[in-house]
Amino acid sequence: MLSNTQDMRAPGPVWTYDKARAYMLAALRREADAQEQGRTDEVGAGFEKCDINLPRDGDSRFRALHIALNFWDGWTDARNHEWQYYEPIKKDDWPRLARSIASAIEANEDVTDSVVLQKFGIPKQQHRDR
Repeated sequence: MLSNTQDMRAPGPVWTYDKARAYMLAALRREADAQEQGRTDEVGAGFEKCDINLPRDGDSRFRALHIALNFWDGWTDARNHEWQYYEPIKKDDWPRLARSIASAIEANEDVTDSVVLQKFGIPKQQHRDR
C-alpha cells in the first residue's frame, strides 16, 4: 500500500528516524482519540505529510513505521467507505490497533498484532539491517 511519492518529495532530506517516529506516535494517538470522541473526519489528517517524508531506503529501523503508514492508509480508507473492506477489523477496533502499533514503535519493537501484519505488513526482505 505504500505509495510511490519519491517524485512528490520537496527538495531536501527526508525525515530522520527520530522525527518520523515522533510524528507517527503523535498522529496515531491523536487520531485514535479523535475517532473515539466522534471526530472521524480527523482520521488521516497528517497522512500525506508523513507519506511524502518517510524514507523508503530499506533501513530496517523504519519497518514498524512503514507498517504503521500502511495501517493509517487503510484506516483512512475504511473511514471513507463507512468502515468496510478491512474485515475482520471493525470501526471500534481501529483506535485500539493504532495504540498497539504506537506502543510497539515507542518501545522500538516490532509490530506483532497478527491482524495488523496480515493486512498491512511489509515483508522483512524489503528492509535491511543497519
